[in-house]
Amino acid sequence: MSWRPSADAGAFSCTAELYPESVVQIEGAAAESYIGNIPGGNDAPPNFVTAPDEEIRTKLARWDSEFEVIHASFTDD
Repeated sequence: MSWRPSADAGAFSCTAELYPESVVQIEGAAAESYIGNIPGGNDAPPNFVTAPDEEIRTKLARWDSEFEVIHASFTDD
């Protein structure tokens, strides 16, 4: 997978080339990017082969997981 973001002349674009032979392209007037920590994120993941679905779901990050921002970037920076 390759990920190519760019900000030029007041516009943001990002192209992600995925496997197999898929491309996602996003364009907009602005963008924000965040890097951070999720508590427990360094723990070993559940065993996706043997663990029950409920255990897998509870041990993975979700959109509502706690998140500590350590870096943020904006296209107007």
